[in-house]
Amino acid sequence: MTGAPRAGAYSNAALRDRIGHPVIDGDAHVLELGPVFINYVREVGGDIARHFDPFSGVPFENLHRTHHVEPGARGKAATRRPVPPWWVEASNTVDWASAAAPALLYSRLDEIGFDFVVLYPTIGISLLHASTDEIRQVACRAYNNWAADAFGEFSDRLRPVALVPMHTPAEALDEIEHIEALGLGAVLIPSYVWRVGRPDQDVPGWLDVFALDAEQDYDTVWARYETLGLAVTAHSPGMGWPDRASPTNFSFNHIGHFSASGELLAKALFFGGVTRRFPRLRFAFLEGGVATACRMYADLVSHWRRRGPAGIVELDPRGIDVDEIMSLLGQHDQTDGSCYPDDIRQSLERRRAAVALQDDFGAAAIESIEDLGRRFVSPFFFGAEADDPLTSWAFARTINPGGAALQVFFGSDIGHWDVRDFREPLVEAYEQVERGLIGPEDFRAFVFGNALDLYGGHPGFFSRAPFAAGHGQSPSKGQEVRNAG
Repeated sequence: MTGAPRAGAYSNAALRDRIGHPVIDGDAHVLELGPVFINYVREVGGDIARHFDPFSGVPFENLHRTHHVEPGARGKAATRRPVPPWWVEASNTVDWASAAAPALLYSRLDEIGFDFVVLYPTIGISLLHASTDEIRQVACRAYNNWAADAFGEFSDRLRPVALVPMHTPAEALDEIEHIEALGLGAVLIPSYVWRVGRPDQDVPGWLDVFALDAEQDYDTVWARYETLGLAVTAHSPGMGWPDRASPTNFSFNHIGHFSASGELLAKALFFGGVTRRFPRLRFAFLEGGVATACRMYADLVSHWRRRGPAGIVELDPRGIDVDEIMSLLGQHDQTDGSCYPDDIRQSLERRRAAVALQDDFGAAAIESIEDLGRRFVSPFFFGAEADDPLTSWAFARTINPGGAALQVFFGSDIGHWDVRDFREPLVEAYEQVERGLIGPEDFRAFVFGNALDLYGGHPGFFSRAPFAAGHGQSPSKGQEVRNAG
């Protein structure tokens, strides 16, 4: 075939025989064909389609954030507008077509080495962040209709996630019911929503993360996700934030931006008590890798020891003896000359009186490291790409507090620019076993078990998968399925 992927000195078939268990790609990408998607927008929203670019399918209000911007409109230092990516799609012909044509991708799964692939959007990610309510809601509904139609006949091995807008609980709940009717068993939400400030009240704009200090109460939304068994995933850009806003250098903006947005939401869900109130919910943060997750978990343990209900008492400044401090300062010549003892005493008294104890971990109800495991380790899953050299950190039980193994899962990212050849990711991932960084059981969790647990809460998600044959229940609820293959 013209433009066929480069042949490599490897065989995924031979590697699969060596692995001996199924492989789930927990994060691949589709390339939506803009003109096709626009037809779905018209079906849902009629004349609303005029607000979308007819070639890319992106709303005009979001076009400046995407790779579809014309080269002459790229960011410049004078405007301070963050530079968008030049492109994000696969860069060889057959792979590009495979990401755009479900039937072609399906036909290549054995060649690529995957038993099952979970598919995330490309332009769809930006749809969640459209600021105009009607445009955002129509776009998400149209995307979900398209995804259900495009992949329905291939659902034994290909499953797309659905878009759920989260600007308000009402719009989220409305779309959740629609995707349940469509039979889509996992959702993609924005990691945050930008709330416009109120300058007249001296209130700046801010990032609402639905769980901590949220503008509205989202518990009805979390409850509905939990009832339906939907995996809730997040994959929002952090590019354009103040620390990632170069008008000339894309890589400067890109490095770590998914980690930053995922961390934002994960901390809010934890500190806001969502993982305590809805213990069966499963959340995934895509393409951030495991390093951020491990550091975040270690930081939570460290902060809990200092600012949890027990540790914070030891840090209470009200235990300071002001008289003794003044005596010690006087003995060491710190209250003479230009220093005024009465002012120093007053500042100490005022500081001590103004401080009130605050347990930052109260909403999460953390009383032990075991509680941290239940509130953070168990409900959270972290996507890592095949070539991430730090994936083994997730399984470093002698390093992670409490001997924890974090739930990292394999995401090939096929369909996007950082995968040169669709046949490479599984081989790259297995190199960590060959180098002794991950043992066979941890590798099984990485490329199979963790994704099975994440997505398998919905009874229909893996119901037709090759490895679920003969089982009449959701794989995540039957440990025997985890031993399939």
